[in-house]
Amino acid sequence: MPCQSNFLTPKKRYILLTVGIFILILIIVASCVLGIYLKSQEETKSWKGNGTSKNMQEIVLGRCYDYLAKNPDLGERDCNKIWQELTNAVYKKDPCSITEDNYNNLIKLTQEAIPCNKLARPCRSLFYVIVP
Repeated sequence: MPCQSNFLTPKKRYILLTVGIFILILIIVASCVLGIYLKSQEETKSWKGNGTSKNMQEIVLGRCYDYLAKNPDLGERDCNKIWQELTNAVYKKDPCSITEDNYNNLIKLTQEAIPCNKLARPCRSLFYVIVP
């Protein structure tokens, strides 16, 4: 009886190598297709409208500094931090998935106590008007 070898014959090695390369190429192509599909799904959720004012940051910062100059009793407020929290709340997010929780830090930074005697007339806050 001839001695049997545990090694694969060259023909079998060639077939296994070819099948292995084919499977590897198939996995790479499938990964690319899946990545492109997922990226296109992400883009469909993004806002497609005209957007807002081109100088939105300057507008918000200008109004913030102006409001703080007119209301020195508010103390020190960091307008740049307020702008950062505003952008953190909404920037590059699906408009349909933004919740009140996204605004919590912004509300904490802009919150102010309004004395009762000021509510006798419309009262201006940093970003809104309070009407009694």
